[in-house]
Amino acid sequence: MSSTQKILEILFPMGLGLLLRLVGLFDDREGELLRKFVVRFTVPVLCFFSLYAARPQSVAAIAPMAGAFVLLTAAMWGVGWLAATRFWEPSRRTAVHACITYGNYGWMGLGVMTALLGAEGTQRVVYFFTLWWPVFYGLGLPIGLIHVGRRTGGVPLGKTVAVAAPPSLASALGLAANLASVHVPDIAERTLSPFGEMTVPLILLSVGMMLDVTRLRTALRPALLITAVTLLIGPLIAWAVATLLARDTASYQTIIMEGAMPVATLTPLLEENFAMDKDLVSTAIVLSTLVSLATIPALAAVVIP
Repeated sequence: MSSTQKILEILFPMGLGLLLRLVGLFDDREGELLRKFVVRFTVPVLCFFSLYAARPQSVAAIAPMAGAFVLLTAAMWGVGWLAATRFWEPSRRTAVHACITYGNYGWMGLGVMTALLGAEGTQRVVYFFTLWWPVFYGLGLPIGLIHVGRRTGGVPLGKTVAVAAPPSLASALGLAANLASVHVPDIAERTLSPFGEMTVPLILLSVGMMLDVTRLRTALRPALLITAVTLLIGPLIAWAVATLLARDTASYQTIIMEGAMPVATLTPLLEENFAMDKDLVSTAIVLSTLVSLATIPALAAVVIP
């Protein structure tokens, strides 16, 4: 399949999801239900079978990919801090800093890289966001202390476990079965694997469905700054990280493409810990995702010819 066809496979379901929202067939409530089904069921199934079938070369990429995520996020944390110094209001500074720090690696990144590289892309993305939650809160909580000076809450453990446990457990089980040469019963594989195959189109469809363009009416100028930094500087830093850590082509390509992802949809979780400009966060998520529909295919054409 040509790179053009792969890019169209990414853009079409996103555009379809946006169209379904614009004509009123779906709204945030339906989009959230679809997202919950995918996060808690089809993504874990995809992760399990992807790691169950992973080759030794792929398994060897776990440490470099996890390290690349930490290094990329730490670098973007520094860039986000510099960008935040342009603003005076503490809640706006925290929003700018947090939005630039975290890309949509595990959700949109999984959909994009699976579409571009197949099982190899899925495996690399799973390795890449293995340390997501420790890094998310480890680097996220200091943002509030820097700009606001205090925290207003703790880590929402229930939400974190609900989101993190299914794919993490499925990935661990799939990798363990792979390394131990445990055979999954044929009936289980035939029944469950089609659900995993549904994951990518459902992820990309839900991305479009969750794009509420009416949110672009507020905080547009700072959201443009966040979008520009995220989508232009992010890939450059990711390229440097990939050059330093990647040991195979799939890892190299995945790290660079992950650096091109828009603002993470999980960023609002940090609002429970400190004051944050919610309107700016929402606008930045929508705007950066819309712009990424052009920048991701352009980068993919270069990185994955």
